[in-house]
Amino acid sequence: MRLLQLVVVAVLLALPATAGASAFAGTLEMQLSAEKAGGGGTLKILVGDAGVLSEMQLRAGALGQVSVRYLVKKRVPDIVWIIDDASKTYREVSTKVPGTTQAVDDDAWNMKKIGTETISGYACVHVVGTSSTGARLEMWTTKELMDGGQFTRAIGKEAKVSDGLMKALAQQGADGFPAKIIRSAKDGSTTSMQLVKVTKTPPPASTFELPAGYTKGEGTGAVPPAVQKQLDEAMKGLTAEQREQMKKMMQGQPR
Repeated sequence: MRLLQLVVVAVLLALPATAGASAFAGTLEMQLSAEKAGGGGTLKILVGDAGVLSEMQLRAGALGQVSVRYLVKKRVPDIVWIIDDASKTYREVSTKVPGTTQAVDDDAWNMKKIGTETISGYACVHVVGTSSTGARLEMWTTKELMDGGQFTRAIGKEAKVSDGLMKALAQQGADGFPAKIIRSAKDGSTTSMQLVKVTKTPPPASTFELPAGYTKGEGTGAVPPAVQKQLDEAMKGLTAEQREQMKKMMQGQPR
């Protein structure tokens, strides 16, 4: 599962499936890391009745700092607005159009429940799974923030999340919000995301509106063109080994 894909999945997971007092509203803060690649960062997910806004700060090793914001509005859940503050632009990406979101491997998963643990004060089900292509995924999920029904609705087929993975999690009672995820590659490198802080103060409604004065940009990828250009230029100055390490950091895949 790619590091950016982990971010997108987390955003979609946070989208409340139903309105009402029982739906979570507040801010989820997560730590991102990619061992052996000098990368990592933070992800802040603001959840309210109107939708979800995520703010990602990614330290991409030699590439420096990458900042991206993703907005999903509850009334139009099939659209992700990708906000680039550097250029004061935004792009609309449909999760229903093939090729606009990156799919994870739709493999068969063998999932085993390890036990229960606490992550950032929330009771979690701890599971470890391996896929038919050799991927290894370790997860700690909690239903205290997101129950199984919300989880399933939030990351259905439009979110491009493996059906095999979802079924395996549900069979172990682990279909809750991912408080911690570790994805391991065959070379031993890992990509991870962990919940570190929860604030249960609903963000103001204005949080889920596009910034005033921003204009619509072009493109359909998950990264703004300006950021992608920055990544491409920086990659040119890396050695073959550094490029391979960076690729693993961004992808976190077992291949």
